Amino acid sequence: MRPAQLDGLTTARFTLSFRGDEHGAVFGCLSTSDLPEERLDQLAGRWLHHTELERYAKLPLVRRKSSFLLGRLLAKTAVRGSGVEGDPRDIAIDSGIFGQPVLRDSGTAFRLTLSHTDGLLCAVVSDPGVPFGIDVERFVDDRVPSLRQALSGDFDRFAASRGLLSEEHFAFVLWTQKESVGKATNIGLTSPMSTYDISRFEWPVPGRIHAEFSNLTQFACETCCSERFAVSFAYPRLGALNRHLDELLADAEEAVGWA
Repeated sequence: MRPAQLDGLTTARFTLSFRGDEHGAVFGCLSTSDLPEERLDQLAGRWLHHTELERYAKLPLVRRKSSFLLGRLLAKTAVRGSGVEGDPRDIAIDSGIFGQPVLRDSGTAFRLTLSHTDGLLCAVVSDPGVPFGIDVERFVDDRVPSLRQALSGDFDRFAASRGLLSEEHFAFVLWTQKESVGKATNIGLTSPMSTYDISRFEWPVPGRIHAEFSNLTQFACETCCSERFAVSFAYPRLGALNRHLDELLADAEEAVGWA
């Protein structure tokens, strides 16, 4: 029996070509809404590994249970999109020493990057040797001053390149770019913020930003914005994507309510 799915969940396959080799990956999106605890418990029983169920049961708030469960549901759906069959309860998603998600017990090695904010989750499942990082943030006005303070000067350096982005959206774009490359390197934002400085910020097509990094030069990043969210996706800079972030999100627009 296939485990129960949720409305507002979508996955899409893409590839990254690097030095003559093609590496497949799966991008997933899930819109989140308030689910009753009874429904969450039903889904948990069908999707969570026994070690995850133990952690889930100890979470004190329904909101935290929802975030914990739905992130794993999305990630395991993306694993299934990579061709893995079987029971998702055989897959455990643990936390690495820097808080990064780690897939265990799947029988096949995968790398996972996962991000969630109020209303939206995004994930990428890929070959363990191909680093990706994804970050999603919901726009919140009162966070802009603290974000600007943390952006290590990039807000002022690239202000002329922000185009039609508002100050609020621009701050969240830069922040998600830094978060995404931190996730791609598995260290998050645990280094000095100057480590994640931006060296290039441009618009190759309307609606999609391309960024590169001053110090983490192995990576590039794509960013897209809707009215409510910013999503950034870091990947190996010398690789060629067959589908870009705006195209992957377009697949999710109707099902997830990305726009």
